[in-house]
Amino acid sequence: MKKIIFIIVVCCSLIACSKETTKVDKPIEGETLHNEIILSFNETKTIGSENMSIKFTGISPDSRCPSGPIVCFWGGEVMATLEITINSETEIATLKAPGGCFHEDYESNGPCPGEEKAIMDYQFKLIGIDPYPDGTNNNGNIEEEDYTVTFMVTK
Repeated sequence: MKKIIFIIVVCCSLIACSKETTKVDKPIEGETLHNEIILSFNETKTIGSENMSIKFTGISPDSRCPSGPIVCFWGGEVMATLEITINSETEIATLKAPGGCFHEDYESNGPCPGEEKAIMDYQFKLIGIDPYPDGTNNNGNIEEEDYTVTFMVTK
């Protein structure tokens, strides 16, 4: 009887060892440092290598001077609010985009370079907040859910 049990255990072991192992894919880590990240309103993206998540949670009233042949007294601005979580620590931050930069190529106003800010040991560089107000998007009255924010994170 002991021989039969021993033979069954050996056979089962050989069968288990002979099966091919299934390859398990590495989990997707999301975005990476030093690359542009685009978030829609209320969207969250992660930078897995940094255990970081970033959510676009709000937009200030958009007072940027509309593009086109318009003369404004002040260029205006708009601010995007981000909820940044790193290792379970959360911080709310705003990045400002000024408006009214004159573009010689278009002879009109347009987006300006965005703000760069140190947040929780990382540099956040705002690239843009879109859409930029113009005469075609409801006279500059853009719905909150239509905004996107583009930025880059570096260490």
